[in-house]
Amino acid sequence: MPAIIRLSVVVVVIISLFSSCRTEPDPWVYDHTIALKDITPVCVIPEGDHFWIADADNNRLVKTDAAGKLLDTVSGLSRPMHMALRNGTLYIPEYGNDTISLLWREVKDVVWLPETPSGPSGVDKDKNRMVVADFYNHRVIYVEGEHNLTFGHKGKEAGAFGYPTDVQFAHDKIFVADAHNHRIQVFDLKGQHLKTIGEKEGMKVANGIFVSQEAIFVTDNDNSRLLVYDLEGVLVQIITEGLNKPADAWADNKNLYVANQQGRSVSVYRR
Repeated sequence: MPAIIRLSVVVVVIISLFSSCRTEPDPWVYDHTIALKDITPVCVIPEGDHFWIADADNNRLVKTDAAGKLLDTVSGLSRPMHMALRNGTLYIPEYGNDTISLLWREVKDVVWLPETPSGPSGVDKDKNRMVVADFYNHRVIYVEGEHNLTFGHKGKEAGAFGYPTDVQFAHDKIFVADAHNHRIQVFDLKGQHLKTIGEKEGMKVANGIFVSQEAIFVTDNDNSRLLVYDLEGVLVQIITEGLNKPADAWADNKNLYVANQQGRSVSVYRR
């Protein structure tokens, strides 16, 4: 056998062995639903043995136990939306009064932003960086220390937005739920467009996003679905069981929680 043919055979065998050793993540399996009675959740964040939930319709933030029992209420908010929890501090976009508030224990304050958002609907915080989904201005506000920038405008092309609703730092990138363009967009930390995800899946209002160490979770609101992608943007799972107009998701390696806005509940999945 000629040497080049032998080499090709060896390469094919090595690739086959490598491929056979790779394992796909286990799929998420529906476990149960937590009923929330009169709470309309648009955001859910677990902390220890309880949940923080943005109850937008009732202009409040609520704390519940794992069974949905109300433990605490923070009133006086104006339509809180997709929040972030960092080092015990909650960052809360108040859609109704165009501000970002922070809540640390019982202390509430307003976060300074270089630009005034119109209907802020999502926020994330990472060290000295903050990013805000500026809904009615069709843009993202990004602050890093003393430096800041805004990017985006109304439109359908790459880098443009149709009412962005959620945003997250992950893997040194910025992920944006471009809700009414029915897709997810990914940017670098300079606001340059890198990738668009989800255009083939027929989303209807991609209103919530969560990015873990290994996956991207998107709430496909009007289709009552949760779409799960790998970090390259390849679709790996579509979840419909237990969902009713989902608005937000949160996941770690074993637990996945989805806030059902219309269903007034949180669906729980395991793997």
